[in-house]
Amino acid sequence: MNTTRFKQLLQKRYEENLSAEEQEEFDMLLKQYSRGEVSGMIDETIIVDMQMPFEKEKMLEQLHATVEGTVRKNSKVKKWLGYVAAASVIGLLFWWRLDVEKGPHGEMQASVHSKDTTELLLPDDVAIITLEDGRSFVMADTTEEINNAAVHVQRIARGRYRLDVKTTYKTEKGFHTFSTPKGVSNRVLLSDGTEVHLNSASRLQISSRYGSDNRSVRLEGEAYFDVRKVDPAVFDVAAKNVNVRVLGTKFNIRALSTEDLVQTTLEEGKVCMQRGVQEVILVPGQRATADSSLGEMTVEPVDVEEILGWKDGYFVCNDQPLPVLLQELARWYHIDRIIWNKKTDERVTLSLARSRDLKELLERIESIADVRFKIKGRNIVVQ
Repeated sequence: MNTTRFKQLLQKRYEENLSAEEQEEFDMLLKQYSRGEVSGMIDETIIVDMQMPFEKEKMLEQLHATVEGTVRKNSKVKKWLGYVAAASVIGLLFWWRLDVEKGPHGEMQASVHSKDTTELLLPDDVAIITLEDGRSFVMADTTEEINNAAVHVQRIARGRYRLDVKTTYKTEKGFHTFSTPKGVSNRVLLSDGTEVHLNSASRLQISSRYGSDNRSVRLEGEAYFDVRKVDPAVFDVAAKNVNVRVLGTKFNIRALSTEDLVQTTLEEGKVCMQRGVQEVILVPGQRATADSSLGEMTVEPVDVEEILGWKDGYFVCNDQPLPVLLQELARWYHIDRIIWNKKTDERVTLSLARSRDLKELLERIESIADVRFKIKGRNIVVQ
């Protein structure tokens, strides 16, 4: 297949410069590639900011619809790429609206000490549903439900969804995925009454046979589970190389892709955490940690309220190193990097609401710690 030619046509499609003959050639070539291949070529070819995953998914959905003939040539979406590019720019401005001033070398920067309000606006109610066959659907403000042969997803309140797996759908026992982007925290009610509260930038994969012959899910990121005791009895969570098996209980799992740890914290009931042949049983108030750099899992008593503060809308830390708190802020506020111009061994104790105003949060930290912050683009500078 001539990928070079397809990329050339893809760029011209984005620029709305395709002739009638080129459009016909583009449509013919498009049918030869999978969704994943087209996604990769969009990344390589089109020079627009696609860091908002749901905008890119909109693009792929419209391409997919074009292949299936559900989008007509005279449809209003023929300028889809231009609209997506504009939406991406507007969305990024919406996410990251900062007061800008000139730095000492003429660079543009934002300071938390600005007289004006420096506000980081987070995305509203957004969730991304990806079926086991790779098809993705974006549930934004205007989408109330998705109902197809594989799943039925309904928005039942702001930030709260019900997801029912249709086990009559012919499947190879794969997984459907419910994702939350940065700055979003969603709750997912499963068909057996189990509720999962997903933290920012997290993914929950639900077995395509969930509720039929298993209650299996996978987690990347962080989530709080309120598991109902029903048949089939065992609820199973896989996170990296760790499995957590329960009957009915409330617990939190943290398995970030940026960390070597998997941590399970038990609030209520009893859970069994396994890694290979190792196994530990937790009671309420304990946390088990599996560290890939260590041979054994460890169990320790913890402050459950501090660990679960995120699900109630707070950053909670008790005598915690400042870098740990800033990393949590970075996950929530779509921050790319924290630049340390000053070394510090500061430890902080505080409770901060997950406000939409980043400036306010940083000023609060400045009031109790010997540090100052500046915001440069998507970076926080500590000085």
